[in-house]
Formats: sequence, C-alpha cells, structure tokens
Amino acid sequence: MCPTGVLLVVLIGIVRAQNQEDGPLVCIQDGCLRGRYLEGLSSKRYQAFLGIPYAKPPVGELRFRNPQPLDPWTGEYDASFERSICVQKIYYFLNQPIDGSEDCLYINVFRPNQEVENGEKPLPVLVYIHGGGYSEGSSSMGEHGPERLMDSGKVILVLMQYRLGVFGFLSTDDHVAPGNFGLKDQAAVLRWVNRNIDRFGGDPSSVTLMGQSVGAAAVQMHMMSPLSRDLFSRAISFGGNALGFWNKPREDQIGIVREQATAVGIASADQLSSEELVQALRNVTALELCESIEKLKFWHMFPLTQY
Repeated sequence: MCPTGVLLVVLIGIVRAQNQEDGPLVCIQDGCLRGRYLEGLSSKRYQAFLGIPYAKPPVGELRFRNPQPLDPWTGEYDASFERSICVQKIYYFLNQPIDGSEDCLYINVFRPNQEVENGEKPLPVLVYIHGGGYSEGSSSMGEHGPERLMDSGKVILVLMQYRLGVFGFLSTDDHVAPGNFGLKDQAAVLRWVNRNIDRFGGDPSSVTLMGQSVGAAAVQMHMMSPLSRDLFSRAISFGGNALGFWNKPREDQIGIVREQATAVGIASADQLSSEELVQALRNVTALELCESIEKLKFWHMFPLTQY
C-alpha cells in the first residue's frame, strides 16, 4: 500500500506535468518554449514564459567576457518557472546575505492570453531594465509583477536580468576585460527581442525601452550606444539619468582591479599583468567575490559598480 506522503508527491508531480503540457507553446530561433498561464488582478488569464536564456551562462572562462550567443536546443524548454537572480549582495545595510547565481542571464516574457492570428496587428513591446545601483535587483515577478499591464491586453512585457557588481562591471581598461558586461547583457536582450518577439505576437519595430533608477540611466546609455542602435524605437526613464554618479567613470580602473584581487587574497596583485589578474579572479568563487565588497567599499559605495 502506497504511503500517504509518497502518494501526495506523485499526485503533485502529475498535476505539474499536466499543467506544463497544457501551457502555451512558442517556438523561437533557439528552440521551443513551454510556458504557463497566470491570473491578473481582474482574474483575466495571461501567458508567462519564464527563465528564458538569452546568452550562455557567464561562468568559468566566460566570467568577465562579453555575453556569448546560445546554442540552440532540441525538444521543449520548460519556461514555466523563474530561474536564479544574478549573484548579489545588498550593501546598503549591514550583514546582508549573498543571494543568486552567476548563471542568471534569463528573461521573463509576458503576453495577453490571446493568440495573434495572421493578419492581426502585432502588439507593441515594453522592455524593462530594473534599478539597484548596478549591484542588485532582478526580473523576478515578486519585484516587478506584470498583472496590471497584462490586464490591459495591449502590450507584451519583457523583464531582463543582467550581470551586477564585480561580475558585470569589472574592467582592466584593455582588451582583457573591457568592462560594462552588464550593459552589454542588456544590449543582448534587445537583440533577442529583435529576433524573436514576433513569435510571441509582438512588433519588433515598436519596442519601448524603460528603466527605473539606475535602469533609467542604462536606458539613456542605450540611446547613445551604437550596440543598441535600431533595436528600440522609444524610451522611458524615471527616477534616474545617465548623468548620475552611478554612471561616472572612475580613473585607474586597473588599480581598482588590483584592489579587488588583493581583497580576495591573490598574492602580489600589484605586480600581475591584466591577463594574470583576470585569470586569477576567474578562479575565485562567486561567494568570495561578493564577500569582498565589505573590504572595498567606501562609505556606502562599492567602486566596481560605478563604471
């Protein structure tokens, strides 16, 4: 006779499998995505495609490198649940835990629950960049719920994650680690939208880029960047701009990298070349790098996020 606990686990697994099979299906250039249905504030259902990868995981030798294109997959990708947030530590307060993973280059896509038939006008697209001082934040629905926009039935929403802190903004000021990886991740999301959003019923020629706080500053950076040219048609910035202190370049970037290396115990960091420094930092765990923030910050600021 099957124990009650085992039976319950089996039943939950069956229900989850059924829900996954019944979820919406969209096929993009990389492969097919099986999403899920959620309810808005008015109990109107909408479609959610969660944790979609847009670049290879920036781990190992891909740490401190520009985002790399994905390899296509076969079968259906399970887009019914969110993936990890980008590794981070909220340094505004004392004794905060480290959260997240380096494997975090994922987006969430939401669309109203109606199929866009041939001949129907595609929906405009809103791509959102979260704030957080280039050091924290995520695309999580817990932080940025899509319900109100989905209740309108008039827009497709894309929420992105991008590398933060030392992982997203360390630079040796040369070809070894050119820096601004977090902003380049954002540009990679815009390229993904340009290639794939029509499969969700979205209009790639009607993309609005929106950001809050440091996300607002990032929006304005993309307005000036050749990497983002022609990838969006409108922009909304609120709560921040590109003239804020968080966007001010710091002098002697290689010197800051040496300080970072010393903070995690790399010997003779002041004598290593930029290649040796970066390779040594790739061998340090993400946990150690995040913990080192406390040794590097002055007042409440962490210098590696001000690139």
